[in-house]
Amino acid sequence: MSSNSDDVIGAFWNAMEKPVGYTKKAGFLPAGVRDTVVRGEGGVAYLLWGNTIATLKDGLLTLNDCGWRTVTTMDRLYGILAGAPYSRVSRFRVQKEKGIWYLVHSSTGKKYEWNGGARIALKRPMLLLKPIKDKEIAKRGKEANERIRIFLKEMESRIAEGRLADGGGECWGISMGIQKCEECQYLARTNCGGGVRLINKALEEKGYGCPAIFFCRSDENGKGTPDAGVMEKNWDRISDALRGFLKKKLALAQHKRREALAA
Repeated sequence: MSSNSDDVIGAFWNAMEKPVGYTKKAGFLPAGVRDTVVRGEGGVAYLLWGNTIATLKDGLLTLNDCGWRTVTTMDRLYGILAGAPYSRVSRFRVQKEKGIWYLVHSSTGKKYEWNGGARIALKRPMLLLKPIKDKEIAKRGKEANERIRIFLKEMESRIAEGRLADGGGECWGISMGIQKCEECQYLARTNCGGGVRLINKALEEKGYGCPAIFFCRSDENGKGTPDAGVMEKNWDRISDALRGFLKKKLALAQHKRREALAA
């Protein structure tokens, strides 16, 4: 964790506004602001790349990964919890096991539901938390991995047979257990764009600056055209990017379903 983010975490707990510029990779946000603390409506919020990952209001700490389950997000959530001036709160950590995120109490080792976020009452931290068992974490991880395995197997088969859609919206008849298109991003929506666009999106989020080179063949005019042979050659990279992409989308969809049930 950088000293800059440490400063912002301190500002968060002291309810002080604190922007920190970050220009290593230009273009994420205006002025390259990565970590920001803002005050308003009687509370304070911590923003990471413009996403509110933590709020503090009326004695309640609300944490949220905003669908970005990355190393940086976990690092900030870890720092926010560790920097709490309340020992009952600072003992909590966000951890990951078998692709499943959860809260853990560092003293007791007890684990609690994450579901995209958590609410911790400063005076009674356990009040709003739901315990989770190791067996349940393992079960969820196994179920998610099996759905992803089936999805990738079907995609690989369609690439090999030249049946992968370039557009028009195709969820391949396997919507990862997501029942409604509005619950899904780039997986089951009518305008998801089909297989090639999904591959492109996954490679982009993996951090490849020019993802098209992994699934397109250039003609004599330099124009890239999706090509099954190129995809097969780069299947390891494609499947790795898709696996991470799908895990994030599955977790986000699960979180939204649970929020809807709780409403």
